[in-house]
Amino acid sequence: MSNKLSHQFIKRVRAAYNNSDETLDDIKHIDSTERALEVGVELVRHLPEPLDKETSEKLNEIADCLNLLTEFVIAEARYARIKNQQIV
Repeated sequence: MSNKLSHQFIKRVRAAYNNSDETLDDIKHIDSTERALEVGVELVRHLPEPLDKETSEKLNEIADCLNLLTEFVIAEARYARIKNQQIV
C-alpha cells in the first residue's frame, strides 16, 4: 500500500471512530469498528490503476478474506456483548 493510500486509510478509520461520542457504548463501538474494517476492505478492492489482471484478482481474493475476517470479528464482539449483558 502506498504512503498516500496508507494516509487515506488512517484518515478514514479515524473518521469512522470520531463520528461517535466520547461515551461510546458497546453497540456504537462495534458499529464504528465494523465501518473501519469495511473501509479497509474497500480500499484493497479499489486500489488505483494500473494493475495487471492477475494483481487485481489477487487483491479481490485478499479483500474477500478480509471481509470474512471482518464478519467474524463483528459477530464475536456482538456475541460477547450479549453474554456480558446476561452476566450483569
